[in-house]
Amino acid sequence: MTATGFSWAITLNGSPIEDFGGIRFSFSESGLGTSGCCSTQLEFDVYDPTNFYGDMLLDGAEVTVSCPELFFTSQTYFCDSISTSKKICKFVCYDRICRTDRPLDISGIFFGEDDAVSADGVLSAVCYQCGFASYGSSGDGLQYIKFSESQLENITCRRALELVSEALAGVWVCGESNTLYLACLGGGDFGDYAYCEDYSEIDFQGRAKITTLVMTNSETGEVYNFGGEENGTVITINSPFASAELGLAVWGRIGNYVYTAWHCDKADVTYDSTLKNMSSLIFRRADVEGDRHFATTTEFDVDSTGVYFSGGSAAYNEWNYEDYTQRQLALKLEIDRRNGNAAYGKNGIRVYQNLNTGAADKRKKAAVVTAFKSEV
Repeated sequence: MTATGFSWAITLNGSPIEDFGGIRFSFSESGLGTSGCCSTQLEFDVYDPTNFYGDMLLDGAEVTVSCPELFFTSQTYFCDSISTSKKICKFVCYDRICRTDRPLDISGIFFGEDDAVSADGVLSAVCYQCGFASYGSSGDGLQYIKFSESQLENITCRRALELVSEALAGVWVCGESNTLYLACLGGGDFGDYAYCEDYSEIDFQGRAKITTLVMTNSETGEVYNFGGEENGTVITINSPFASAELGLAVWGRIGNYVYTAWHCDKADVTYDSTLKNMSSLIFRRADVEGDRHFATTTEFDVDSTGVYFSGGSAAYNEWNYEDYTQRQLALKLEIDRRNGNAAYGKNGIRVYQNLNTGAADKRKKAAVVTAFKSEV
């Protein structure tokens, strides 16, 4: 595709494609980005009057996009679906993260005398089996994670990655140079950056400050609490790897981290920017000193005139009073239940006054002082 400004090229299994357009890269994390695996999606259209591509079986075919004027060559994408309408063949492809759905082969993993293997051993196996060059992380804590053999039996590579991401409050992405990268909440940014002069007005949609971490070991039931001295956003982690050491590592990174939600309808990011993976974007407005915003939801549309960004980070309530009061009420009722001061029945929840002085190991009867009608 050659025109006045920039020439783009697409290859399919190493062979060039002609007569294409509508190139779009998109990437989207959900929520604050505290678990899971996230792929970048590539879409483009091909004029296909003879149905040459429409008749081909291209599931998993390798696709790359490049632009010599911008010194840009994309990572490898893998074809997921093709649809044809009115002589136009539409391709939808994903980056290497999509390859992690394969079963995890543990035959080459060495388990120690404690029937466990480090996170490094598991992640190295995932990289080898899925074709990643290496792995990395923007947050500390991997050293506190150990897998048992039973945890790794009959699971996919993706599930192994999810277990790690859930424990460390991060999202796995395909990073630069074909690396598997864990982008941890509060642990620094990843992806491209732009110092932009031509952009539409930015809409800011709330901020959230993380003030509490509650980490629960899903196997032992042990709970580790961090922060909680002020109102704000609570991060909850349920993981079989939860421990005091892991909790301290995560809390050291996310404690008092402030998430800012924003959106920009369109910005020209062709110049004064790095374009590596076209996934996340660190966005700076050239006319605002010290400006810096991290986009977790992005779309990059490219054509002969340049590269255009739209996106931001998902809206998040600054302060959800209802969630807070419900959480505090649930905590109070759980404490009362354990102490014998609450009854759960068909008429709802009954809370009793505690008449025990603690001097004797006995419980006294008490009248109901308040009651909550069940909504269920």
